[in-house]
Amino acid sequence: MYGPYPWRGVLFLEILFLFLSASLSAAHSGNSDLLLAAGSVAVPSINVGSGFPNQLGQVPITVTLSTQGNSVGGLQHTIVFNNNALSLSGCEINPALGPNPEGHDCALNPAAGPCKSLIQLSSQCGTSPQPFGCPEDADSHLSISSAMVAAVNTPNLMTIPEGVVYTCTFVVTDLLALPTTLQNTRLVASEPAGHQLCSWLGSPCEGTDGVIALPPTPTATPTLTATPTTTPSATSTNTATATATPSDTAAATATPSPTASPAATATSTDTPTATSTATPTATSTATPTATSTATASATPTSSPTPTRTPACLGDCNGDGQVTVDEILMMVNIALGNSSVLDCVPGDQSGNGTITVDEILLAVNKAMSGCLSL
Repeated sequence: MYGPYPWRGVLFLEILFLFLSASLSAAHSGNSDLLLAAGSVAVPSINVGSGFPNQLGQVPITVTLSTQGNSVGGLQHTIVFNNNALSLSGCEINPALGPNPEGHDCALNPAAGPCKSLIQLSSQCGTSPQPFGCPEDADSHLSISSAMVAAVNTPNLMTIPEGVVYTCTFVVTDLLALPTTLQNTRLVASEPAGHQLCSWLGSPCEGTDGVIALPPTPTATPTLTATPTTTPSATSTNTATATATPSDTAAATATPSPTASPAATATSTDTPTATSTATPTATSTATPTATSTATASATPTSSPTPTRTPACLGDCNGDGQVTVDEILMMVNIALGNSSVLDCVPGDQSGNGTITVDEILLAVNKAMSGCLSL
């Protein structure tokens, strides 16, 4: 094939092998980079702040959002706190995100700003049934503040910027119970179109707890004052010194007394006595004859037909929970950007569309649970 130069064939095969090896290596490196990039995708972070009480015992606590590069259209979470140490006075949305940003009316111009609403609900735990959002084993000394921020009153697709989302004011009722933790739980964040970015039901969001503590005690700084010092003059004084003369003293020496040796005591030893043991005699035992017993046939029992549970309003994916991404999905259907088939449980009236009253009813389910009225 290669005429008088067979080595050319070997060289060609070697070059081909090196080329294929380099190509596979580059492809593998590229896939690794893609996998690294996919694994490093950050999720939004919802953070609860910390603070100290003022002279009136009030502590403003901010809830902030770090988007981590995501487009966030809505969020929700729950703060669990010790009601023996704190009471919740109220919560307010950041005015720049609310229904009247910079004096504009979102009802007239939904694009005037983020135009979001804050829906907040407080409950004391430890009752029966346990309020929705409380830890399962929580007793009555714990309370919760559940909050959602989304475009529910004025449907729109505006995003929530980074920074302060809303502020809650807590009042300290027992200084001895400080410091106390504001536990940040049940976090959910969604894109404006209703795509879930993170959730406590699936891929978790990032977030931090808050702490309310006593203010640090100020430390007094000492002031140095220069004090004049009088230096005395040295005066020479002749002092007579008495010298003691040693005298010879006889020292008594103690002579040790001999120690008596203990006397040996004789010990008696018991000698074991042989005991005869009787050998049992084998006794024959009659074996009973097996008797067959008729077994009654089981009568089949008809199983009751399961009753279908009606869908929870706003529970688009049917998992028994309504979350902010499903609320925003309903918002998009109300705006005409999505089909009602994307969230059939959100169309309570069955008229083929979703209206703001149905969105608000679904928000109630998100805050209080699907079993709420």
